[in-house]
Amino acid sequence: MQYLPNLREVLKQHLASEYSRKEIQDLFLSSGFEALVCAPWRKLSLIEQFYSQRDWFQPQSSECLFPITFRVLEELQYSYTHRVVAKDSLQKQFARILVNGVRVDGAEYYPNNGVAWKQDAAAPAFRRPHSANALDFLFVTALTEEHQVLKAVLRRLCDSMGGSDSNILRYRYRERASGACSIAATCAYSMGAVSLGVHIAPILDVLKPKRAVLFGIAAAVDRTALALGDVPYASQVISLDNIAVQRDGFMQFRTEGFPTDPTIERGIGEIQTSARPYGAWQTACVQVIEAVVSEVNKCRRRKIKCPDNIDRPHILVGNTAGGPFLIRDADFQDALTKSYSQLRNAKYRFVAPAHPKLLSAEMEAHGFMRAAHQACIPASVIKGISDLGDARKAVVEKRTGGFYRAYACSNAVLALLHCLPGR
Repeated sequence: MQYLPNLREVLKQHLASEYSRKEIQDLFLSSGFEALVCAPWRKLSLIEQFYSQRDWFQPQSSECLFPITFRVLEELQYSYTHRVVAKDSLQKQFARILVNGVRVDGAEYYPNNGVAWKQDAAAPAFRRPHSANALDFLFVTALTEEHQVLKAVLRRLCDSMGGSDSNILRYRYRERASGACSIAATCAYSMGAVSLGVHIAPILDVLKPKRAVLFGIAAAVDRTALALGDVPYASQVISLDNIAVQRDGFMQFRTEGFPTDPTIERGIGEIQTSARPYGAWQTACVQVIEAVVSEVNKCRRRKIKCPDNIDRPHILVGNTAGGPFLIRDADFQDALTKSYSQLRNAKYRFVAPAHPKLLSAEMEAHGFMRAAHQACIPASVIKGISDLGDARKAVVEKRTGGFYRAYACSNAVLALLHCLPGR
């Protein structure tokens, strides 16, 4: 076995040909690399500068490359062909080679035609292989009310497999043609990224799920695209925790991005682009919510009130921001996506927007994604829209008893269950 210098070239050529300069920088920065003081303009030179931060002859160095290789692998599997018949799929073998950074003698790369090797590479050193009984999904919530809704939906659609003393409930979802799906559910029972990250890190280490998903409620940032009950799937989670305050009173977001699980994103995309599964999900959302509300109301003094007419929700895919903000002001929403110079009579003095294309914002996703990335576990954030982030938030919640909080969370859980492969 020997270390594969070709790994550098495979990644470099693919990134340079398929990604913009900014996308390359964002991908490396979100994977734990340090920002470059003087970044060269040529993409190939830019990638080489990032490469120089890691000793490629150390197996553990490949751990920081997992977010990059995980995304690139999804694209490479379509452009590379397998020349040798083997027991494992091309994706599985290529993942082992890319992530581990090693090969068995006899492997050869053909960038234009394919890749072939005679034997499997060793399993990734930094990530334990999953056993046959490995947990398929870990479902995570931050708030008690979110967990109440999650349990109510899972009780209705899954077989309960009991619980444990460590705040873990287990279920088996059988609505798939390919077989049952094992699920564990846990809740931090506390608001904020720090609380969720501290709670989830040891659970990820012990359970080692194949995938982790954070459910819950979020505020709309793009009010023109989202309505109450809609479900934005986070293709990227942007952390807003780091803010620099300057002398002139202006503030600057020092954002950090976390890419989410591309397999789940592809499943969400398949729902979006097909009328039949999309309609099935919308119908399920409307049908299930009354039973969910009935279940949740058993634990509430202030009862949830279902409206006479429930609008069918929609799914969108885009960027979600996580930060220590409970948004109740439309001007602050605008400051997240527009610079100070673009706003009239701006109340918030941000030098630049957090991101020009944000769909939603909430308070825990960045802590969850950091813990999942450090554990090398593919993760997703699916949070429904419970309010529009403006002054009407309290009025809507008082009138309905918090109906849209329950509806949004329930719709998010159903979105994931409807996009599972083989369903």
